[in-house]
Amino acid sequence: MPSSTTPKPHPNMKTVKDLYKTKDKFTAPPVDPDTIWYLTINTPSTDSWSYHGPTKTFAALMPLIEAEIAASESKTAAEKWKKLLDDDEEEQRIQGEERETFGDAYVEMNKPRAKLSEVGIIRFVIPRVVEFRGEEGVHTILAVKREINPAVYRMLPASVYTVTCQGPIPTEHVLMSDFERNRQMEYQRASGLTPTPAAPRSTTSFIAGSYPSTAAMKTAAKGAMDRLLSGVEPWKVMRTEAWEESESERKARAKAKRRGEERAERKANAVGGVLMAMTPDARWEVKIKYEEDGLVGALERFEGDAGNPGKGKKVTWRLGGVGG
Repeated sequence: MPSSTTPKPHPNMKTVKDLYKTKDKFTAPPVDPDTIWYLTINTPSTDSWSYHGPTKTFAALMPLIEAEIAASESKTAAEKWKKLLDDDEEEQRIQGEERETFGDAYVEMNKPRAKLSEVGIIRFVIPRVVEFRGEEGVHTILAVKREINPAVYRMLPASVYTVTCQGPIPTEHVLMSDFERNRQMEYQRASGLTPTPAAPRSTTSFIAGSYPSTAAMKTAAKGAMDRLLSGVEPWKVMRTEAWEESESERKARAKAKRRGEERAERKANAVGGVLMAMTPDARWEVKIKYEEDGLVGALERFEGDAGNPGKGKKVTWRLGGVGG
């Protein structure tokens, strides 16, 4: 009989098998006004999930997609991306010639296709590179998320808050060592099954949204945690919160300390943090990231700093821009 604290899945959660069946989806709908963009990077085989954004354009995410493809060393992925760019360039060339020959009215009547850099894609799958067998299946899923958010759109590229969610992560998975996970996969292979290790981060992580103010962010973060815990008896849940301040605030506090001055606590202006909930069976997390230059931070992380060590490695569950 399941415990009353047994974690219930998020309504949009996918299974690992669902992720391994993911297909490319390049055709995207028209872009609505005030749309902000994110790129999520999901690798179920290593149970890693990360994201970049928000940005005001899909074009700002394209270098990150290209860097991820290059790091994968997948020829199939590189060829798919090149074909996308080449087809887009050819389509725009043809439309340009039609405008010169027949005029704008003719082209508009035939519903011209928007530039790839403007309309973006939905999903791009990087296959696994298997020694002696070439490339197959799914290794990494690059998914583009849109959000209509006028308040944040007006603020970008200035600082905004982004709230992400993760869970439930079963306690047995948290406690399981890498050796035990590998042994589980070897057993599946020996049994003639496709190895599908538990990947709760890959299957439960998602972006809740971005917010322009501390008050809006805290309200959204606490609401997100409440929704994650829907159906779990409150008295069996232990909840904690931890907040951090911005780099500029830390510097100001350090400067005041050197001068022997007191600097009042500014908890209302906390800029990053984590809300955590635990039961005997599972753990849930809501994380808040604030970057004083979002796109620069994303590019720096991807180019290989302490949060992204090694070419082709994924940053998993960042807090304040650092991998965990």
